[in-house]
Parts: sequence; C-alpha cells; structure tokens
Amino acid sequence: MTDLAMNMEDKKIGGGVVGRIKYIDIAKIISVFFVLVDHIQYFLPVNNSYMVLRVIWIAFFLQVLFMATGITSSYPIITSAKDIIIFIDKKLRALIIPYFIWCFFLNMYGNHDISFFIRVLLGKQEDLNMVGVNGVLWFCPVIFMSNVITLFAVTGIHYIRKKISIHINFCYLIMSLVLIVFHDVINNFYGDYLSFGLRSGFCGSALIFMGMFVKDVLNVIYRKFSIIKKIFLSLFLFAIGIPLAYVNMPVMVGDTTVSYPHAIWIGMGKLGRNCILFMLVSFCMSMGIIILSMCLERVRVFSYWGKHSFLFMTIHIYTHSIVAAHIIPAIRTFVRDDNILIFLFFLISVCMVAATIPFVDRYMPFLYKPIKKQGDKYII
Repeated sequence: MTDLAMNMEDKKIGGGVVGRIKYIDIAKIISVFFVLVDHIQYFLPVNNSYMVLRVIWIAFFLQVLFMATGITSSYPIITSAKDIIIFIDKKLRALIIPYFIWCFFLNMYGNHDISFFIRVLLGKQEDLNMVGVNGVLWFCPVIFMSNVITLFAVTGIHYIRKKISIHINFCYLIMSLVLIVFHDVINNFYGDYLSFGLRSGFCGSALIFMGMFVKDVLNVIYRKFSIIKKIFLSLFLFAIGIPLAYVNMPVMVGDTTVSYPHAIWIGMGKLGRNCILFMLVSFCMSMGIIILSMCLERVRVFSYWGKHSFLFMTIHIYTHSIVAAHIIPAIRTFVRDDNILIFLFFLISVCMVAATIPFVDRYMPFLYKPIKKQGDKYII
C-alpha cells in the first residue's frame, strides 16, 4: 500500500481514466511537512509555544495519510486463498521490501545479523529503541497490517450486506467505530508494539474506512463547491477539530515545561483521552486538510512533492541531522529567535530533501517504488 506514501491507483472519473488525484497528493505532502516539523524537536531545542501548537498537527498529520489510503485504494472481495496471496504479495512488494531496504540505510552503523531482522519484525518497544529505524518507518508495517485487516473487513461487509440490506457508507462508519474501539481494548491489555504493527493496524484500518466513508462526499465537494466555499468549509472543520484536539490531549503549561497527560500517537497506539473523541478529531482535522488541498491544485510543486511523500518521510532524518549538526550552529551566530530558527531548520531540510528527489528517481527508484512482477519474475 504505497498508495499512502507513494503510488496511487488509477481512478475512473467521468468515464475517463486519470493517473493521480492531485489534491490527495497535496494533502499528503502537507501532512508529511508537519511530520518534518514535529521531528525538529529531536534535533533542535524548541520553546513552549511550539509544544503547545504541536497538539494541533498531531491531530491530523498521520491520520490524513491513512484516510488518503481509504479514499484512493480498492480492496477485492476474497473468494479464494489466491485472492489473499495476490493482495499480500502486492503489499509486500510495495511496502515491506522498501521497509527492509531503508532499515539498512538508516542503520548502516548497526549489526545487520539475523537478530536485526527479528527485532524489526517483532517490533517490541524495547527492541524498537535498539533498532531505531521504526522511529521513522513504523508506518510501513502498520500500513501493511492495516491493509490486511481492511481486506478481511471489506469481505465481511460484503457478505453481511448480501443478507441484510444496509447502505455501504453506514457499514463503513460502523466498521470504523468497531475497529477503533477494538484497538482501544487491545491497547489496555497489551503494552508493546505487537508483532509487525498488528495492534496499531486496527487503528489504521479504522481510519482507512473513514476515508472510504467520505470518498463520495469529497467528490461532490470537489466538483460542486467554489474555492471560497471550500476554504470556509475547511476553516469550519478546523474550528471544530482544534478545540476538540486540546480536549482529547490537554496541555499542562508550567513555568518552563509542557507536559502531555494524554498522548496521541497512532504508531504506538495511544489515542488520547477517548478513542471515539480521537476519531472525531481525526475526521474533522483530516477532512479540513484534504478540502483545503483542493484549493491548492495549481501549486504544481506541492502535487509533485506529494508523489514523493515517502521519500520526505525517510530522507528527512538525514537532512535534519545535517542541518542540526552543521548549519544551525552557524545560523545561531546571527539569529537568536527560536521561532525563526525552527522555520529556517524546516525550510533548509525540505530544500535538501527536494534536491535529492531527481537523483533518487533516476538512479535508485527501488527505494520507494514497488517492485513489479512479470510472470514469475520480480523486477525493479
């Protein structure tokens, strides 16, 4: 499912086939930009204002990616074991093979024996700290597992609807709630990451179903609404989502510190104060970002970067390190304001990642593009 971070499947709109949905690409790169902003805190001292505002982007920056998967992806109805094998084979080539390649790239100084792969596969909390790579790439196994869960759930919905006449969107909504509650129940009994992102996979799958739920609505908004209406609608959703985000993850501000009594983090399965409130916040904020992205389609560089959002998610760890170690110390001589430093840090890191994209596209596409299958052969 590189559909989340890389390639989208072709879509039929108005009888014709188009390649990618531009506003989804733009929504993805906006969300990934906030991932880059969020990771600045690990390389640069940040102030309380940054930590307080962090609640806002944590409410959507990863959720948008999962919802985008539900909007753009299609899942077959399982009729035989072959259907499962074909689906899993496709997702393995799109997600897990690049995942292991990046494991080596991000841990070139590590010990790459068999225990390395075992630690990555099991994904337990203490092993993740040793391996380190899941600090950036946790979403690959989680998205993989979310897709597998969604595949079986879609098949289950299909057979239930054959017996009971229920509207498909209602089924998607119910399935979202079931999965998010089930995730929360597992979270109470299991403290570790769980093998290959299974625990967080239920949360990711719930968000994928939310994407399926809003697909038709977004199509109407895109075709029928003017830019002004889209902007107002996105602002309205933000006006609902932001206060709810602070309710779900209240911030305690002391004289010098900011703490989070209720953390939100999909990867580690922490959803804040309430799992249903988490879903509502995620829906409002993610929908706001997606609708706002419809107004930015003419900004071609955003859609171009959106196609390469997977590279931004991985390469930025290198660029962040370079900026923190070699560039920011020189800038500090002239700039003392924390907010300006954060902005310059982000801007320089983005420019450095963007500069590598043409090189990777030409010489190392296997780093982020699915390995293709022709007959019994796999090719890059």
